Amino acid sequence: MNQMHKGPIQDAAKKRRGYLRRKTRLSFEAIISGGLAAFCALLGLIFWLMIPPNLESSTGILCVEAVIVALTVVCVRQCYSAWKDVSAVLYVPPVAEQLAALPAEEILVRGSDPPAASPDELVRASASIEETPASELLRAEQGIQD
Repeated sequence: MNQMHKGPIQDAAKKRRGYLRRKTRLSFEAIISGGLAAFCALLGLIFWLMIPPNLESSTGILCVEAVIVALTVVCVRQCYSAWKDVSAVLYVPPVAEQLAALPAEEILVRGSDPPAASPDELVRASASIEETPASELLRAEQGIQD
């Protein structure tokens, strides 16, 4: 019975954790691929500026430049794809908002069952009340008279 009441809470928390993990992973992927694209573009620009005017001796640099440009294009496409995936992830609200939207039958209301005993049996007054004389108490009040 106890697990039945924890079910909606655990399901809501599991959905929220899955949502946050997926969103974080895709955002991280987009940021890393965007950073790599920027780095490759900067590196390509540096190599482009290093090409001497005489193109006959720079075939090696041109090959490296072509690889860097290709890597930049791949990183930009991956960044775009990851950002598109991030925006496609369906929003899962926090657990408190999910629980507020649940129907009343699925929410545990503590104390809704009637008590097992009647109210008279739960709290009983003592049968006889004897008053202890003041002389037997630990501190007898002196000077107070009725």
